[in-house]
Amino acid sequence: MNRRTLLKTVAVGATAATWPGWIRRAFAKPPCPPDQREAIGAVAASYRRALRAGKPLLVFVVPAAWPERYSRGVRFGEYLNHARPGALAVLPLAEVVCASAAVLRAVVPQTPNVEPLMFLVDTDERPPSVHALNERAPTEAESRVETPPTDTQQPRYWERLQAAETAEIDGRIERMSELVASALAGGPEMLRRRVAQARTQGDNAVARRMEAILIRGLVPPDVNAGAAIVYAAMVHGSGAWALQLRQALEDDAIARWREHEVPGGRWTLQDGCGGSIDCGMGDVPEKSARFLFFLSQADQ
Repeated sequence: MNRRTLLKTVAVGATAATWPGWIRRAFAKPPCPPDQREAIGAVAASYRRALRAGKPLLVFVVPAAWPERYSRGVRFGEYLNHARPGALAVLPLAEVVCASAAVLRAVVPQTPNVEPLMFLVDTDERPPSVHALNERAPTEAESRVETPPTDTQQPRYWERLQAAETAEIDGRIERMSELVASALAGGPEMLRRRVAQARTQGDNAVARRMEAILIRGLVPPDVNAGAAIVYAAMVHGSGAWALQLRQALEDDAIARWREHEVPGGRWTLQDGCGGSIDCGMGDVPEKSARFLFFLSQADQ
């Protein structure tokens, strides 16, 4: 049985009809939306930071349709909060922001009229190029899952159902991790491009200091400014030093986008009823509990 079909059938909250009431109300229509200028300002500020740092801009795309925003926010939350160890190390190579295609287009006019999972804006080109990013489809092995028994009283029913949910979520996280890594450092040529941009477009003095530290086999105290340089050293390095560089990059990503708000969104917790309220009406998988609520209102 296809896992997606299974989870849509049995998992609480899989369709809009089974969403907790607070989510149905929240996403049925915009509740007191913030001024569109706030969303555009978040993108503009992130774009300027990317230019100054010599980095691309990675945009988590906010769907225009309100019901789809919830599931998209959950997906980004799963990735940022539960990616496998080391997977977030590539994220500091970019500035990250949440925005709808319309909001991004207000800052970067050449944004295509599509709605992918993400956009990548290459700021080392004039005008900047904008690439639509979509993850690969699940493999056959990823889509296959054992069908739980239909009788909830049978042994291990809930354990098997939870295992199916966890496998589905882990597959989503892994595919998103692969997409981000491919977009930001997908091969030697792309990594050389990121390093060159960090040296020439970013703060050259910072880049030189960082390279001097890396040449001595040390870990820079602040890896964010020259993240591409540190990432390249990690890729070409080995042993404990490479692992330390990877950890430093991942710690930077966690500090910026897990422990703090992602520009254009805010962290929100949910359970069976939403927020921190446990009403007993349903259960939300642990890895899906913390999600991004988007601020972008460009389509309003």
